[in-house]
Amino acid sequence: MVLTGAEGVGGWVDGELISPSILVHTRVLDDGSRIVFVTNMGGKIYEGDLMVQGGHSAETADPLNGVISAAEAAEKDGVLSIRIKLRPYDAYCYLVK
Repeated sequence: MVLTGAEGVGGWVDGELISPSILVHTRVLDDGSRIVFVTNMGGKIYEGDLMVQGGHSAETADPLNGVISAAEAAEKDGVLSIRIKLRPYDAYCYLVK
């Protein structure tokens, strides 16, 4: 999993872009799908892509209201790219199948 786009800051570590403002936690479920929690701990809007190897589709859940909807995503060459936009201190959960 790789995040791209963060505020023009960050660096690559073991193939992942690390941003000091973005926190990500991933769980792999028994069926191979993944839950990805992403939160913006910075004071600026984060716009970018969450790229997941082997993903085919994604849903997003707003932790504040529980609304689940299809995520804006595109699959290319075995990588699912999910478009994300987080306001400061915003968070979302993504279910990647």
